[in-house]
Amino acid sequence: MEKKLIYTFSLLFIFVIVSFMIAINSFKDKKFTCSNYILNTYLYIILSLIIVSLIVLIIQSYFNNRIKLIGKFYWIFFVIVLLSLMATLYVNPQKIIIKHIFWFIFIFLMGITLYPIYQYTKDNDIFLKTTITCLVIVLSLTFIAFIKPEFISLSWGPVLLVLLIAGIIMRLCDIFLNKNKNNNWTYYLSYFFVFIFSFLLLYDTKKLQVNAKTCKDPDYINESIGIFLDIINIYSNTSLIQ
Repeated sequence: MEKKLIYTFSLLFIFVIVSFMIAINSFKDKKFTCSNYILNTYLYIILSLIIVSLIVLIIQSYFNNRIKLIGKFYWIFFVIVLLSLMATLYVNPQKIIIKHIFWFIFIFLMGITLYPIYQYTKDNDIFLKTTITCLVIVLSLTFIAFIKPEFISLSWGPVLLVLLIAGIIMRLCDIFLNKNKNNNWTYYLSYFFVFIFSFLLLYDTKKLQVNAKTCKDPDYINESIGIFLDIINIYSNTSLIQ
């Protein structure tokens, strides 16, 4: 329990620091500013990951039994998460307060959604291995994207979208039609998703660089969500192939 409190207060401390950095760097006249575009986007990504981590720790400490109830209403909860995402993306960035409220609701719900994955990694003693693997993948790809941006093309977008949709369809078929849980189909699909989201991370990082150069009406929340979801999906699928 003491370790959990230390982790929680450490995350809260980092949360305050990152929030303060966002407050002094991202706004001018109560609106998003184009200054420090890339830095501000990554601050929101970091803040999103911190909030998710805090939610997971709080659930583990105080609501571990109750969270199982979500499994009975998984698809309803999934729709709510999707609606919160759509609401966040479509709110005008000039409506700063409303935009942040919807963003926080979405990140909060993502924290709840990711708790079973966290619990799975803890139960199978692969949490540290999964976290390190994901970190290495994300940092390596981000490094490549900034050192050799010419290797990445925005023309990848439609192809990656088609592959992602195909992967989602295959995943749904696996969930509803695969009665034999001992086969390797889920395992191979997880590799496929790690591959797709790795390229999506490269693509979204390239798009971030382009938007930073052509900035007119910045929206760091929307900009951060794509990379945040790439990281989360790399992590969740990496946990299934450990």
